[in-house]
Amino acid sequence: MDTNEMYQRRDIEKLLKRDVKQLYKLIAQADPNYKGMQFAPDQAIKMGQKSLAKLKDGIYEKICIEWDYCNQARNADVMTLIVTISNLILQSVSGIPANIIAVLLFKIGLDQFCECTE
Repeated sequence: MDTNEMYQRRDIEKLLKRDVKQLYKLIAQADPNYKGMQFAPDQAIKMGQKSLAKLKDGIYEKICIEWDYCNQARNADVMTLIVTISNLILQSVSGIPANIIAVLLFKIGLDQFCECTE
């Protein structure tokens, strides 16, 4: 494991301790479109949800179609799965840290996100 992957795994471990609402807040805070803006907590969650909604199609394409999540990775261990997803979506997340989005998608359910039928 190289140094970058070691740091990435540590970051993911910290993010896994956060709940979904906290992850949405982090997305809002990291979104370059909202740079310098201050949000009330409930508003930050909504802004994070909007940010993710804007990115959904590109992320869906990378994870669910190109990588074929439903057939490829459903039984992978959690850390390997999140690292892989983070690396897959890195170019599709418009300046928002991919680790945050990958952990959020894991927490809300990748099977549901990718519309897996089994």
